[in-house]
Amino acid sequence: MWLSDRDYLHGMERSLFAEVEGHVVVNLMSNNKGMKWCLESSAQQIGYQPQDSATAELPITIRIKECIAWLGQRLIPSLGKWVNKPSF
Repeated sequence: MWLSDRDYLHGMERSLFAEVEGHVVVNLMSNNKGMKWCLESSAQQIGYQPQDSATAELPITIRIKECIAWLGQRLIPSLGKWVNKPSF
């Protein structure tokens, strides 16, 4: 996932000036739609609040190929070995 320069700098600033005892481990990531990482602990521990976000966009040709492969694996399981087989 993506971390913008602005969010990175904000995270570093908060890491330096946060009032914590000992040490903490935090996750710095921009506020990306659909990300699998939780930023709650980062917000609670050091006050990190990301400002930016990004959404991964695949080209239409890749999306079509992925959709056909997904359908093929569900409708004709033996087709998966041909769709995922490298051409080299």
